[in-house]
Amino acid sequence: MMDYFNYINNEYINNIKRLLTLSGLYDLLNLDNILIDFKSFFNVKFEDDEEYMNYLYAHKWHPYTGYHLDYKLKKYIMQIKRTISDYQLANLTIDKTIFHYYDKNTVKSLKIKWRKSVNDYRKRVLLQSLSAFNRYEYALTICALVPMWTVFINNICNADVHNVSDIKAKYNKIMSDKNYSAIYNEYFDNFIFYKCKNTSEVVADVPGRHAIAHGYFTDYPSKKSALNAIIFTDLLINLENAKS
Repeated sequence: MMDYFNYINNEYINNIKRLLTLSGLYDLLNLDNILIDFKSFFNVKFEDDEEYMNYLYAHKWHPYTGYHLDYKLKKYIMQIKRTISDYQLANLTIDKTIFHYYDKNTVKSLKIKWRKSVNDYRKRVLLQSLSAFNRYEYALTICALVPMWTVFINNICNADVHNVSDIKAKYNKIMSDKNYSAIYNEYFDNFIFYKCKNTSEVVADVPGRHAIAHGYFTDYPSKKSALNAIIFTDLLINLENAKS
C-alpha cells in the first residue's frame, strides 16, 4: 500500500514539474526546494532510503532518525557519506548535524506531539524525559524511557510478553508486517535488546535496554544514546497510534 502511495505522489510531482518546465516557470520560480518540501510533507519514499538508513545504523543512529524533520537532514547525511571517508570524522560530523536538527525547539515540538498522542499514566513520564533531555540530564531521559518500551510493544500487538526472546519476536513481526526495512530489526537486536551481562559488553552511544536496566554504565549516558532513545520511543508512539 505504501509503495502505491509513493508511486502516486511521485507521478503527481513529476507531472507538475513537466508542466512547469514546458511553461518556463520551473527555472524562473526556482521550484526545486518547493518540490523537495512537498515530497517530505507527503513522506515520499526516496531511492536512497535504504542507503540512508544503513549509513545511520553504521554510525549507531536509529534508522528512524529525521523522518519527521526537514528532508534536508537526509540530504546532508548523504553528502557526508559521499564526501568523508574517514569513519571517525564522518561520525563526528553526522552527530553534529543530527544534534543541530534535534535542537531544543524540535524536542519541544515532540513534547507537544507526545502530549496529544499518549493519554494514560505514561504521558507524564514521557514528557518529563523530554524536559530532562533539554536540561542535558541524559541519564534521566534514558532511565525513564527504557521501561516503557515493552509496554508499547505489547500494546501494539495486543500481547502480554516479558521474556526477551518473545519481545524481540513480537517487535520483529510488527516491523515485518508494516513493511519496515530489516535494518529496524537489526538496530533493535544489536543496539537495544542486545545481550549485556557486564560493563565490558556495553555498546556506547546506544540505548541498550539491559545495560541501562542493570546499571552497567561505563560512563554517564551520552547525548547520542539519549536522543536515540527518544527517536525509538517516537517510533513506538507512532506505531501505537496507527494501530488505534
